[in-house]
Amino acid sequence: MDFAARGLVAATVETVPFDQVNEALARLRRGEVLGRLVLDFGR
Repeated sequence: MDFAARGLVAATVETVPFDQVNEALARLRRGEVLGRLVLDFGR
């Protein structure tokens, strides 16, 4: 928590449109995603 509070932790986040959920899951299964994927339902 101290690292995060001091700004020493950076999250890697990729936003993916919901209509690409199948491709995103395939990438996750293949281990091709660094960080986290967030599904965007608004695109």
